[in-house]
Amino acid sequence: MRLLRIFSALVVLISALVATGCGGSNHGSPPPSSNRVFLVVEENHSYSEVIGNSGMPYLNSLAAKYGLATQYYANTHPSIGNYFMLTTGRIETEDDQFSGLISDDNIIRELVKAGKTWRSYAESLPNIGYTGGDVFPYEKGHNPFAYFSDVVGTSQFRICSTTVTMDHWQQLTSGFRQISARYSAAVIFKIMVSW
Repeated sequence: MRLLRIFSALVVLISALVATGCGGSNHGSPPPSSNRVFLVVEENHSYSEVIGNSGMPYLNSLAAKYGLATQYYANTHPSIGNYFMLTTGRIETEDDQFSGLISDDNIIRELVKAGKTWRSYAESLPNIGYTGGDVFPYEKGHNPFAYFSDVVGTSQFRICSTTVTMDHWQQLTSGFRQISARYSAAVIFKIMVSW
């Protein structure tokens, strides 16, 4: 349950992106669209560490302005299965030491088919495009893109640690074995404010 409690940041961001223009409860209308989606995944942060935390004023301002969903739960433990649920819709493995490739449909495949661009920002990634195993403090199990057979080794796999561009879909993943959770939250806050 702790992993998806930390998805409060994600829920706030998605709500902020799609809530603009949402009117009454006309169920016949299509959902609002957005040119850009930012998915922020904070590992091992509880609800109370994010919502109401004075160190995360931007996230809290989004929650206050656009709303906050609170009924979300982990599908499995440890984290790797939840990252796959988030990106493939399936628990591909529950083994933190998993080293195989995943060939199932995934969010990146769907984005590329739709002509959309994407980018993943993974905190502590050893270098741009890295798909190898754990290198302290980076933890591969928190980076599902490094396992996708149609992403690994192609020009579509664009993980960048220094530049910020505005792709259609972007995932920021944080919390890789960080000694201080506050540092991780501060890093995400700075990135989000710059966007």
